[in-house]
Parts: sequence; structure tokens; C-alpha cells
Amino acid sequence: MSSGILVRGVFRKEALRFAYADTTDLCREGVLIHDTDPVSAEVLCELLTAAALSAVLLDEDEKYSIAVNYRGGKAGKWLVDTDRTANVRAIPGNTRLAGEGDADAVFGTAPALVSCIRFSGGKVLNSGEIEAGMASPARDLAMFFNMSDQVETEIGCTQIFAPDPAAPVRLAAGMMLQALPDCKLNAFVPVREKINTPEFHELLGESVMPFERKLRELAALVGLDPGPENFRCKTAGSPVYCCSCSRETMKRALMTLGKDGVEELLKERGEARIECRFCRKSYIFKPGDVL
Repeated sequence: MSSGILVRGVFRKEALRFAYADTTDLCREGVLIHDTDPVSAEVLCELLTAAALSAVLLDEDEKYSIAVNYRGGKAGKWLVDTDRTANVRAIPGNTRLAGEGDADAVFGTAPALVSCIRFSGGKVLNSGEIEAGMASPARDLAMFFNMSDQVETEIGCTQIFAPDPAAPVRLAAGMMLQALPDCKLNAFVPVREKINTPEFHELLGESVMPFERKLRELAALVGLDPGPENFRCKTAGSPVYCCSCSRETMKRALMTLGKDGVEELLKERGEARIECRFCRKSYIFKPGDVL
């Protein structure tokens, strides 16, 4: 069972809503599934955590599908999906970024293209696409909410790694703050600035402190009132890496080749093997399975 947690809440006086997530188990599983090197692991963990935080914006049965395309950079295009309870899965754009150079080489010098589709039951509810130049999956997603949804947003994430092949992520966590309609936006600016300080990330990465205390200390650090009359929160889920692929969905993907294409493939190889790009699980089909 995951030990991660997703929390949502509000600061009433400041008219801010927030989400906090411990995504250690989610990120650890993602890094192991995709066998990322340390630099790619940083990008993947930040993207997984940001997606888990965005889950609090979804209603019942809704999902987000988010793409961040670092055009011209070695990082490439990254995909992540999440549902309302933070069942998250991802496809890295590049699992081998170590040694590729500085941030400009990894993320490119052109703005990233960030797109987000909100859907339910296979039906698209809304979608948007913006350019963002933050060179950070979390902050690029925050920019999407700023520009496309027109909701002032900031997201801070941190991850700490361990030299352990079986448990490469020691801790991963993140916090998202969004302005509600009554928020005074000039008061939001210093909060946004403090979320991006080393002090904030150091406290976010505290591994021993109970999350309720950590939330109050994080609030105080960025200048928000953590008192019981102002601060309200409740749990909203437990972030886990969860893929929805199945043998049936993989069969449908195989059949997009057409009957003749499938017959030719099976004749040549004797079987068809398809790997899910989200979870890397392989599905094998014999002639009698699909024809």
C-alpha cells in the first residue's frame, strides 16, 4: 500500500486554495518502471508530482492528460495522465539525459509547448495549449493554469534521491497554490516568489515531520496564516503509479494495423508483441488470439 498522501485545502483570509502531496512511492515506481538515469529521474519525478497535485482540480470521473514538449531540447516530449484520486502514469520523453549538457541543452532555448486535455468517459470536456519557458515541468504546468485557465498558480516540487537501485527515490513532495476569485493578486506575488526559494524546498523535503505540521510551517514560511480559523484541509487521495492498459486495449491497438498488416506480422514473426509505453508491460498475441 502506498504511503503517499494528497491533501487539499484553503487559506480563507488570503482566498487561496492549495494542494500538498507526498509522492515518494509514486515517483519511486515511475523511476523503476522507466529505468531513468538521475537527470531524467529529476524531470520525471517533478512531472509526476505536479500531475498528482493537479488531481484536486478534477471532478468525479474526470481525468487530465498533460503533455510537455521541450522543442529543440534533448528532453523531448513528456506525457502524464492523472485521475481525481491521483492514479498517475507517464511516458518520459528521454530516459537518458545525463551528460547531455546544461539546462539549455536539456530543455531547449525555445518555449516548451504545454497542452492539457480534461476528459470524462472518453469525452473531451476542455483542452488548451500554451507556450512556457520555465524549463521545469511543475512550473510549466503552473504557467498553463495561469494562462489557459486564467487562474494564478504556483507549484513547487522537490525530490531527494538515494544510491539504492531498489528504492532510488528517498522522498518526493510538492505543493500547489492557486488564487480564488477574492484573492488580492498583489498579495499572491510574494507568496509565489517564496515558493521558489531554497528554504521552501528544504522544508518541503523534510522527511520526518508529520504532514499537518509541515503544511503549517510551509504556510508560515510563505507568509500565510496557518491558524486553525484560517487554515482548512482534508485528504483527497493517495498518489500511486497506476496504468489502465489491458490485453483488450493492446489488442485494439494491434488491430489498427488492419487485418492484412496483422496477418503479415504474425506470418513473419509467429507472434505479435506490444509493450505499453506507460508501464512497459508486454502483451503477446498468437495468430488465434487476434484473427
